[in-house]
Amino acid sequence: MWCRWCRDVSAGSLTDRRSQLVDPALALSPIDGPHAPGNRQAPQISSWTSSASSEQGGDLAAPGVHQRSIWKRRPEDGGPVSAEGAPTDSAVDGRGLAVAVVAASWHQQVMDGLVAGALRRLAQAGVPEPTVIRVPGSFELPVVVGAVAPAHDAVVALGVVIRGGTPHFDYVCSAATTGLAAVAREHGVPVGFGLLTCDDEEQALTRAGLAGSVEDKGAEAAEAAVRTALVLRSLDPPG
Repeated sequence: MWCRWCRDVSAGSLTDRRSQLVDPALALSPIDGPHAPGNRQAPQISSWTSSASSEQGGDLAAPGVHQRSIWKRRPEDGGPVSAEGAPTDSAVDGRGLAVAVVAASWHQQVMDGLVAGALRRLAQAGVPEPTVIRVPGSFELPVVVGAVAPAHDAVVALGVVIRGGTPHFDYVCSAATTGLAAVAREHGVPVGFGLLTCDDEEQALTRAGLAGSVEDKGAEAAEAAVRTALVLRSLDPPG
């Protein structure tokens, strides 16, 4: 006895049956779709960037495969940036906390802005003289942050990695991010994450806290570190 599916196949209606399972508005025919011979066109995305970019390991859809993407405007085009969702808590009081700032040295203009922003926010929080240590690059941040974490209540890690033409960008970003997270877990010391991972220098400058910048990631990382240190202190009161 044949099942209905078998009858459909034998009747040559397999394609028809499969098409009923797909939203016709989303279906792309390999003949009529944008990947058909002589019909290939670059997507018209202007200054928009995809959330499924190669920075996150995303790939373009294979021919004939529908892929949905979420597009965000770049800040230099006047679109939204992550700071638009920042918390609006009152001023933080970090008096008495021992804080270290560990900063990379590549891309001096961007780094000067990040460090200045972090120091400015720490001073506003009552930490006027943090320990400041410079390292060569972002890849070296985790080992030095790990070395100073035991003697401090919080550490602010600052760096910038700008995409080039090789996978080097992805390896450095991944190593620095996972390394800093591991340090925080191992020592129970909050690490403010001020590592910029950008497609180009313009994106980095937009986030560096300089005159004309849209965001101040150095200040944000410093405040996050102090606030988290205060949370940890409240969970384990002295005595």
